[in-house]
Amino acid sequence: MRPHHLLLAALTLLLTTTLLADTPGKWQSASTHTRHSLTYSIKATLLGQTTPIDLVFGCDPTSDKQSSGTLGFDLSIKNVSKLKSFPFNDFEGPDAVAAPDVRLTITRPGKPPLTFKTSASGFYTEADVFVFSVAEVSKKAKSTPRSILKTLASEPADSITLTITDPRNPKHALELSVPVTNKQADFQTVLTGLK
Repeated sequence: MRPHHLLLAALTLLLTTTLLADTPGKWQSASTHTRHSLTYSIKATLLGQTTPIDLVFGCDPTSDKQSSGTLGFDLSIKNVSKLKSFPFNDFEGPDAVAAPDVRLTITRPGKPPLTFKTSASGFYTEADVFVFSVAEVSKKAKSTPRSILKTLASEPADSITLTITDPRNPKHALELSVPVTNKQADFQTVLTGLK
């Protein structure tokens, strides 16, 4: 790792609010028609509050005249009204003040970590549930969401760390670490039918 990456990593640790697991998380796979998903659900402590969180990876490879499939992931955070120190409303909808910076790092056994950087859209699915979404049309040959899912499906990984940061204020950051050991086959299933 380069020295400036070490410094950045150290600063990120100091400035980031980490989601601490109160109970072990649970993985669940689902398939409907051509869409396949893999969800990690956990109750975690975020900004001093215990809240349910779902991280959903999904892919629908459908691409025809009537529809274009998507692939990517969503981070759903419940009880956001209790998490007042993070500016969720600033990231909501097409009129969002800013798009949050998203960094997803995959820790792989015997290899250096692999980091992907992108941005997310944000929206409320219910009054007190906010979702950060990173998605792309599935027929697009190259995209960050596609690269993330392909990596998780093609090689063993130990964990992923998802960090969402307000680009206007790096102190406003959310971080979630998720174990993905022995999940490679599940990620392969998520990509079923993708060309």
